Amino acid sequence: MRITIYADSDDKNYFKNFYYLERNRKIDRLKYIDIKSAKLTIKRFRNFKKHSLRELFNSYLAPIKIFFSFDISVINLKNRNLFLPALFAKLNKKIVYYNCGEEVNFNNSLSNFFSKTVSITHNRKGLEEFRKNNYKAFNIPICVDTSIFKPEQKTSDSKIRIIYTGKLEEENGIKELSEVVSRFGAEKVNLFVVGNGSLLDEIKSWQKDSFVTYLGDIPNAEKLANIYTKSHIFVTNSNKLDLDHLDVSILGAMSCELPIVCKDLEEHKEIVDDEKEGIIFKDKEDLYEILKKLIDDEKLRVELGRAGREKVKQKFSLEASSEKLYHIFKIEVSKIPFR
Repeated sequence: MRITIYADSDDKNYFKNFYYLERNRKIDRLKYIDIKSAKLTIKRFRNFKKHSLRELFNSYLAPIKIFFSFDISVINLKNRNLFLPALFAKLNKKIVYYNCGEEVNFNNSLSNFFSKTVSITHNRKGLEEFRKNNYKAFNIPICVDTSIFKPEQKTSDSKIRIIYTGKLEEENGIKELSEVVSRFGAEKVNLFVVGNGSLLDEIKSWQKDSFVTYLGDIPNAEKLANIYTKSHIFVTNSNKLDLDHLDVSILGAMSCELPIVCKDLEEHKEIVDDEKEGIIFKDKEDLYEILKKLIDDEKLRVELGRAGREKVKQKFSLEASSEKLYHIFKIEVSKIPFR
């Protein structure tokens, strides 16, 4: 099985399942073409400096190479560019549309494209949208590498460390979370904050109150896992799920055996079962009571954390997710003929 990925994202982390299958020799050859770099260099000449000549060469030639390729073509688009889907729809190729959680525009101009593809999406809501439009689609959960995100012995410290990772925006509820945590006192609780956004300067100013520690924006998985292992409770107070980031943050925390405290959103319930791997709250006062319960009950924190890691290993690990992806390619994608 030979696969070429055409993506307008330079973050290969979205495609770690494919690289896992290649390492385990279930994909014979895997090529990745970043089609975004050509678009950026056309828009702004200075962007040439950000990409190697080889990347630019492959990006510019991608539409031409498609004509001569007999690989399975995996296409991922974040900017709603219609050129490649229109091109693929005209060609007799094996096409897989790989959706990483971004919104899909199901307009008439794309109907011919989606009718010829197998679509794979990372969330159930996206799956429902594809199937509602009568397109063949399957769900692959976002996953984490449990060999990186793994529990370690906590340091002996009287303070409970609560961690928040995500965008530092109003709708993510970081202000409300800090207000709740402040009620416990700096001598008892420390709030770790990881991320970036419009509230960054304000959050940095909170550090003078001593209960908040801003740790920066940490895209590196190993560094983030190290912070998780030093924490006791993971909290998200977001009113809107950031599918590109938050799912991975929650799963990474679960894999490190942190109990999850999250808002009552359907997307959260796809990952966390209430009272099993974490606790779901409804409002600000409910959040306070739940945190108080977990701060005072080490045994409960441990039970929820262990259950969370076990769930990740069974359903959201790199191994489990990649096997599901492989099954879809072997059973469903193989049925697509080269017409």
